[in-house]
Amino acid sequence: MFSSATSLSLFVLFLSFTSTLGSSLTPVSKKSVKRSLAKRNPGPWYFEYYKPMSGASEATLLEPKYILENMIYNSGMTVGKQTTQLLEWKADMVHWRNDLDIANQPATENVPKSYAFVGMVSDMNQPITAYRSIPVEYYWQRTNSQPTKANVCLDFVISLTNNKNPDHELMLWLEKEGGQKPIGYGGKTVRVENLYGRSWTLYEGPNKSNNNVMVRTLVPDEDFSGSFIGDAREWLMKLVELKRFPASAYVSVANMGMEAFWGKSHFEARSKMNFLWSGNNFQAGYTPPGFKKPTPGSSVPGF
Repeated sequence: MFSSATSLSLFVLFLSFTSTLGSSLTPVSKKSVKRSLAKRNPGPWYFEYYKPMSGASEATLLEPKYILENMIYNSGMTVGKQTTQLLEWKADMVHWRNDLDIANQPATENVPKSYAFVGMVSDMNQPITAYRSIPVEYYWQRTNSQPTKANVCLDFVISLTNNKNPDHELMLWLEKEGGQKPIGYGGKTVRVENLYGRSWTLYEGPNKSNNNVMVRTLVPDEDFSGSFIGDAREWLMKLVELKRFPASAYVSVANMGMEAFWGKSHFEARSKMNFLWSGNNFQAGYTPPGFKKPTPGSSVPGF
């Protein structure tokens, strides 16, 4: 992660989805100058699934497991716009698009402006050891009509207990362009070999703008070109092996997205993620017995 909001409160609001989601949730502040820790601060959300979202914190729930969000966390420093839209949602695969048109302003060229993502809202808050596997499929294509600074990534938050505290943020960069650098760049690094068929560099550093939460970013020597298929549990266990946190730690946030600084582009993706554990009978696409479709503003399944 590159930078963060000046307060952790926005992140805590998201993790308290059951009591805060809906009209009572504070939108992204127009005065915010750095992005929120887990890139999540849902504002208005609804079941008009295919409606384009251009608000700074608009989201739609794809029950029972996903949320698709258009987040412009540095809207006060953004000259331009971003729109995110659901195109299709079938068999756990979310087909979505993002249209970016944000000017490159010299004073803020190294400040991230937005994050569009598909995030998990079910099967979270379990120990890493509880998950048999975390299969991920992520396919994307970007067409730039102007130079663009952005990346494609997975973003997880790890809590040492089930209190949902953001003790570690993990980023797995899949593709990058425009020259951005992770937190910890220029400091001590660790080489990680044989993960998803690639060699990686682990960058680590405290997020000084957000309570010094430790951010650990893996950057591959060779980018993934438009697709990633893998078990995210392997990524987590690599960090367990490096003694960054124990296997008993909890996964409290998981998402797949595209983070942008500036540029003009059309981004289209198909995203799929499952956390297989006893709570869903180790089945992808499992719907709990008695599940009822929630109404806007109600609690989100899994939180």
